[in-house]
Amino acid sequence: MLQLVNEAPFMYTSELETVSSLCFRALDGSNYDVRCAVAKLLGNLMSTTQSPKAASTGNFSRLSFGAKWKQPKLEDVLNLLSVGFLKGGIGSGNINREIRVGVTHAYIEFVKSMGGLWLERNISVFLNHIFDLVANPKATPTHVDAVYARKCVLFIIRSAIGGLLGEKAQIAAAKEISQIIVKQMNIVGFVSVLKDRKRNTRISKISLLELKESAAIGAASLGAKSIKFSLPINYQNNASLYFQAEF
Repeated sequence: MLQLVNEAPFMYTSELETVSSLCFRALDGSNYDVRCAVAKLLGNLMSTTQSPKAASTGNFSRLSFGAKWKQPKLEDVLNLLSVGFLKGGIGSGNINREIRVGVTHAYIEFVKSMGGLWLERNISVFLNHIFDLVANPKATPTHVDAVYARKCVLFIIRSAIGGLLGEKAQIAAAKEISQIIVKQMNIVGFVSVLKDRKRNTRISKISLLELKESAAIGAASLGAKSIKFSLPINYQNNASLYFQAEF
């Protein structure tokens, strides 16, 4: 099936949703090996929609894609994956963990297939989508589901950002995450709740800091502490204030 994606345009054009649904069904009750195989297929299938090889090489005519076919936007592809993460794509209310884990790996396979440069250019869209997954009530109907969804999202972020981006791009991603956090804080009224002294009697100030120096400084500091060596570091120069609220 994985090889067929490169040879059969209908799989990532007119039959994209159908093939995706079949992948979600295959993940239901699957073991580790099956989940890895299906996730790789699903991730590569989605990446092909963003850079169809046949379209770029001219091996197929326009009719091979279907006369009415239109290349899906990145948001459309991510939303299609989110159907599997949130609902399983099989018409049931609650999904099992095998499907959610399989789709989690599919996200990673999709990003790996697109490459680090692509991720760096689309980091804002990607991160907002991933955080929207865990913010969706369908992903967290119970406390256990909420914890499980958070672990899946953290695994996606750690594998994508930590595995594909360099240090500068990781810092840019951290800034983007900070912006998302501030946005979510404003949406849920987090700051306004803290300002209510009747409900908040302990916290007087919150701050988000923006890293200015290399993460290697932190690693050197930890290494020095492990051998009980006092390393002179001016921590005030390592970060600048990004967001602050006082109550």
